[in-house]
Amino acid sequence: MRKIYSCIILLFSIFHLQGQCLLVALADDLGSSSAEFKEIVSSSDGIATWEILRNAGSKYVKTNPKYLKTFNKLSPDVQALVAKFTDDGTRSTLTKFLDDCDDDFITMLNQQENLVYVKGMLAHKDQAFSVAEMEQIGELIDNTEANEKLSKWIIRSKKIDEFKTYTSLGRSLDQKIKLAITDKNSSLFKKLQDELGVDLSNYVVLTEVPLVTKNGFMKADIVLIRRSNDGFEDIEDVIIVENKLSQNTTFTPRQKEGFGAILNGQTQMKVKYDDKTKTLKSGQILTVSENKIYKIADHGADDISNITIEKIKTVK
Repeated sequence: MRKIYSCIILLFSIFHLQGQCLLVALADDLGSSSAEFKEIVSSSDGIATWEILRNAGSKYVKTNPKYLKTFNKLSPDVQALVAKFTDDGTRSTLTKFLDDCDDDFITMLNQQENLVYVKGMLAHKDQAFSVAEMEQIGELIDNTEANEKLSKWIIRSKKIDEFKTYTSLGRSLDQKIKLAITDKNSSLFKKLQDELGVDLSNYVVLTEVPLVTKNGFMKADIVLIRRSNDGFEDIEDVIIVENKLSQNTTFTPRQKEGFGAILNGQTQMKVKYDDKTKTLKSGQILTVSENKIYKIADHGADDISNITIEKIKTVK
């Protein structure tokens, strides 16, 4: 016991943890926990992790070596959010979440661009969201390419109905755009044709085309293809159009991979599986230029008379 308290005094003198209550709390946990826990909190990172969890009200994870090791793999920003999960025993929400945290999931969560989704998981803890964030989360939970674990933890949130409001608006806009583009007499078709500077009358309009990306696949909302005159099977030109509820709605992780690869010089995209019309086949290669990827966006509504059309020049 004397060694334990000597260790506490030394650690506090080195890492400057303040407050007598923290000192007493750590002493209690050290006195009733395993040698493995004592080893973890013998470092500055270990004490910092323990303090984050303790301040958030953790009862179990803060002294459990298994979960502490997993929690330590999360970035500080992610730790600060997920520590808010209820942790009152062996089957707490926090333990269930950490059980889901394999290396791939942790890597994705730690990407700064995905922090808004982590925030979405904690929406039931009265997080505040901007309209852009609501749109981003709403689009993700309605997207079949989304990470299954990420979607699951967002869907359990009490704000799911609010997220789904933006999901419904986005879906409505998407359907209106797709319907209008298949009508060569529609104002949207003519507007798209003018923006692209291409006669689209000879293009076939395909929707929800699955294209392989580095870590999975993205569904391209609209793919316009023109076949050569020499053979029906030969595709001469490909244009990809992505639909967004507003200009501030960000791309999903797989869309960032797919469009990012094209912007970085990749010219070929592989079809993941047969599209629903079976016009494109699994494994088929499409040649796509960085000058032939576009975004159609509204302004947070589903009114196609108010949309903008622009080239995709960045996915950040």
